[in-house]
Amino acid sequence: MILKDLTGFYYVYDYRTKSHGQEYLLEILETANDKIEFIFHNIVSGNLGSSGIIWKGSVTLRDHQLFLKALEKKDWRFTAIQEGKEENIQKVSHLFNFHILKNDSNIFLISDFYEKPIKLVKLNKTINKTQLYSIVYWIVNEIIKLNELNSDSLEYEPSRFWRISNLFLISYNEIKSNEQLVIEIIFEYDLEFVKEEKRVIENDEILAEHRVDKVFFNEKFKIIKHDSLK
Repeated sequence: MILKDLTGFYYVYDYRTKSHGQEYLLEILETANDKIEFIFHNIVSGNLGSSGIIWKGSVTLRDHQLFLKALEKKDWRFTAIQEGKEENIQKVSHLFNFHILKNDSNIFLISDFYEKPIKLVKLNKTINKTQLYSIVYWIVNEIIKLNELNSDSLEYEPSRFWRISNLFLISYNEIKSNEQLVIEIIFEYDLEFVKEEKRVIENDEILAEHRVDKVFFNEKFKIIKHDSLK
């Protein structure tokens, strides 16, 4: 494996609760002068707005480990009452270490990130960032709708809170059907019910079910069909 083989987008929708969500996107890019650089996004969204951190820097590969040396960090925040995004850029020196794991046809990157491990999956090269955020938005809303998670009669409320965790886009295929473009996406996620909405202290506090689903989007990225695979 060489470093150029690892260029692309890596993503996970880390979690979504009733009030907020968090996602990670890592871009590993080849520059015009044949260097490999990265842009690492951590995005937190909520009912009142969103915020995030963007790290930029250089990439090295050694012994199935990916080392990201951040040289720049940008904090940003945006709320519904603001006319523009608040941004603060600073020079830093911070190292991220990701273990590379190959599983079937997928490549995963795994790292301990602050208080918890995160795992990202490499995306199909044909997905751009705008499409990615649209796809995930509609998938998450489909999960909420089909499981009636916002219903007042949810079985586990009020003693537990629902959470969608570790959502990965496993495969992406474009299919021509009756001269129309149909996009088939297989994704997996954990549907969890926890005692605390923002923090879980012990694993036995989680009631979880792992699911694998398939959705079909039209060319405008609207879901036209949803199947449960597991």
